[in-house]
Amino acid sequence: MVNQLSSTFLDTLKKDIKGIKKKEEEIKNTIKSCSPNGLCGYQLDHLLRERTQYSDTTGSQKDIYITSKAMNITQPRQLDLLKNYLKAVVQHSNYFTTVKKPFVNTKYFNDVTKNTFQTYDDWIYIRYQQHLMHKSEVNDKKYHDELIYYKFMKAYLWLIDPNNDFILHNFPRSIVFKGVKFELWYGVEMFDYTKEKRNFSIFHNNIAIENVPYIKNFYILFYTTKSNGSKYAFSREEILDCVEAMNDGALDSEHFHLLSTHYFNSHLISALKELFENMLYIVCYGEFRKLEYTRLHRCGVKAHLKRAYIKDLTISSNNTDNVAPIFGSTNSKVIQCIDMEKEEEEFEKRAAAAKANCEAAQTNVAIGQELALPTTSNSSKAVVHAKKDKSIDSLFKRILPNILFMLKDSNYKNNKKYETISILREYHNDNLDIVNNDPILNSLSEIIDLTNQEKDEQEVNELEEKEDIDEKILL
Repeated sequence: MVNQLSSTFLDTLKKDIKGIKKKEEEIKNTIKSCSPNGLCGYQLDHLLRERTQYSDTTGSQKDIYITSKAMNITQPRQLDLLKNYLKAVVQHSNYFTTVKKPFVNTKYFNDVTKNTFQTYDDWIYIRYQQHLMHKSEVNDKKYHDELIYYKFMKAYLWLIDPNNDFILHNFPRSIVFKGVKFELWYGVEMFDYTKEKRNFSIFHNNIAIENVPYIKNFYILFYTTKSNGSKYAFSREEILDCVEAMNDGALDSEHFHLLSTHYFNSHLISALKELFENMLYIVCYGEFRKLEYTRLHRCGVKAHLKRAYIKDLTISSNNTDNVAPIFGSTNSKVIQCIDMEKEEEEFEKRAAAAKANCEAAQTNVAIGQELALPTTSNSSKAVVHAKKDKSIDSLFKRILPNILFMLKDSNYKNNKKYETISILREYHNDNLDIVNNDPILNSLSEIIDLTNQEKDEQEVNELEEKEDIDEKILL
């Protein structure tokens, strides 16, 4: 039960917080936050920075790049901001501090000693050749840094080229120069070069990734600014940073885009409220209120939706193995399964006997009162009239067996309810002088409204008898 409650709590929390449970309409909008033209990764890099530039704190403020057409990345103003950002990345001294940035001009000759090249393609090709030759000045780390710088530069040059249309044209996935292929699209590791002191996270729709946990309709955390590079395993501290930052993007297949903002605190409260309501429901009814969760097991008894408990046929009633209890350990004590059919039969017998005893006691009291009545002078023979006991005790004795039956099983038959209502109505009608003068008993008048349903009682009973037969067949 504890595990089930924990599961419902976590499910509620996960359904609420960012990027985990997809909402179809919301995902459509977030995908459009970045144009699918091959530059989506560079666009997401820019937008994650924009979210932190203007002290935006509320979800609606941060999501303006998703919800507002005027702030969409395809608008001229936003395109200018994207160009300025990429220009700063490739030219500002804060970025790529380990890269010796080349001087590029078509008038130059390719001279490594002077670091002058005709094109950036010439520069990266020569650095590639030096890396293959294991030149000491071009080790793995240095060449990788230069390759990332080259990709940012190619994206910036494509973006400012007037011959390229941001909406109609696509940025090339790769380029082949002198027989060497260089990838140009954005990779998750490129966030490490531009994150600076900003906090954000990237989630991944990993449906096509093998050997990685995948849950349908869920994103999985893929990258945080507290840890370099992408991965699928994170420490508690990294998760907390992710929850606090609430500045997230996603990678769906090959498309990067923003994720909408959902703050953790409010949804934690929502999940705790859901947990509390589930616990109260179990206390009242012995069941989970949501059908998608596993039925409860208690001492070899499985919870059922139409009865309080039904015998679990997977466990033998004469089983001598230890059965794990809900709390603690069993030590060497053997817990036997409960035969609910025998328990129900015994209870019905006890209820019938109690009812018979109550009726007999009421009859004896009534006869005793009648025998004490004086006879009239005009009668030769005493006429005994049975008088009903008007006391609350007599009413309680009459309805007690039905109350016990209904408390035993929350899914009691409706005829028990109608029988109880009928007794209350009879007492109300026969004792109006007592009921009207007693503020507590006066509430019985409300029972009269309920008895209007008695015309359907026979139909309900027949339907329930049919359901009982169906349940026995299933069992």
